[in-house]
Amino acid sequence: MPVTDYSDPANWIYLSEGRDKDVDVFLISPTVYTGEDDNMSVDDTKFVQSMKDAVRMQLGLYEGRCRVFSPLYRQSALKVFTSDNETRRRCITVAYSDISAAFRYYLDNYNDGRPFILAGFSQGAHMCYRIIEEYLKDDRLRSQFVAAYVFGWPYYVEYEGARYPVPPAKGETDTGVIITFDCEAPEVEETIFHPVGRRSHSINPLNWRTDSVPADASLNKGARIMRSNGEVKAEIPNFCGCYIDPERGALKVPGVDAEKYKPIVPFLPKGGFHLYDYEFFYHNLKENVSKRIDSYLSKR
Repeated sequence: MPVTDYSDPANWIYLSEGRDKDVDVFLISPTVYTGEDDNMSVDDTKFVQSMKDAVRMQLGLYEGRCRVFSPLYRQSALKVFTSDNETRRRCITVAYSDISAAFRYYLDNYNDGRPFILAGFSQGAHMCYRIIEEYLKDDRLRSQFVAAYVFGWPYYVEYEGARYPVPPAKGETDTGVIITFDCEAPEVEETIFHPVGRRSHSINPLNWRTDSVPADASLNKGARIMRSNGEVKAEIPNFCGCYIDPERGALKVPGVDAEKYKPIVPFLPKGGFHLYDYEFFYHNLKENVSKRIDSYLSKR
């Protein structure tokens, strides 16, 4: 199966959207494909629309400050993530072959030395990590790298330096870093993303600390709860506080009704708030994107 042709604008959800911006964002869709095949076809109109909707849900975090690039890609089906290791590797390789080709096309045809952000959620976050691993060992390209916002996929502590040449964020305005976390209720003991006995890097999106000091809901500038088509369902100020689990690195979110905010994904337990990672902290994250861009530009 050939790699998707990214010289065709039809294979992009957004291609250089917002030309007057100083920074680019390469934004990758999360998992939307629940069909029978192992990988989605970029000609499947139903799931292409789902992918567009999923990207729209995240778009508001970045579009105010960034020119937007977001490719369609042959992402792995949801079922793949609970399949055997060989199947999972094969399908993720297919997905990433598209993402790498899209990123290379962006670099060769649009970047022209501009600063850029990598952004993705869940499978999209995993694809961002793969870009970091493949491309950001290059000093020149890393000098253009503002930050990666990658929610819902773990950055295991043993991968720092050994696998990923980019460190985790340590504060609110450091640049050239990875901003990452994945949400769950306090009572959750383990998920596929944060198993017992393994720790991930995380940062608290309310107080921008990496220790376990809790952040009160009063610091939450507002959740944005979305419908699956990308429309805004509710804006809720002071929605929740949070703190980092010191053992596993998961972001604990107390006081949220786990019956109302269900995991949806079949392999997550009740209280697995993975689907809401950026929605619960939407306006803090939007503000932070702008602050990090300003911090980066001030150093140029």
